Amino acid sequence: MLHIILLIDRSHSMITYTQKVINGINNFLVKLKQIQCYFSLVFFNDDRHYHYWHMPVNEIQFIKDKEYNPYGMTALYDSIDDILNNGDDEKDSNVLFIITDGEDTMSKHTTKDDVYNKMLKYKNIGRWKFLFCDTDISRLDIKEIPTIRYNIDEVDQLISNLGSLKL
Repeated sequence: MLHIILLIDRSHSMITYTQKVINGINNFLVKLKQIQCYFSLVFFNDDRHYHYWHMPVNEIQFIKDKEYNPYGMTALYDSIDDILNNGDDEKDSNVLFIITDGEDTMSKHTTKDDVYNKMLKYKNIGRWKFLFCDTDISRLDIKEIPTIRYNIDEVDQLISNLGSLKL
């Protein structure tokens, strides 16, 4: 079955966009609930918060204001690695949407190269697809992973429209 994973930056730099992120997630969920799939929502900063993990989308509740509270630094590469290590269920087809506004400033356990090599390995196995969404796509220099550069002021529209993208 299809497993949609949203990995969303909740570092301090996202604080101005808190309500836009919440609105974007909730609008995305409205669209996603029209299909049968599993859904995971993971927020990251210095650490990861698995808000939902591998749940049927029809059991997911909308995000409330207090559930997304940006603070801390950006451990982007540790977070992606953690998702890949936890999400490799051989029965699922996984789509990982990575949404951030900044560089990794906090990863301690893995490197950019290690994560990108693992992403390529998983992509080539055929059960994983990725979309990296960043305000500066120059941070991602790997051609095999689709990327979108977005304006941070439109983060709500980006998240809302993820389901309509063709990967």
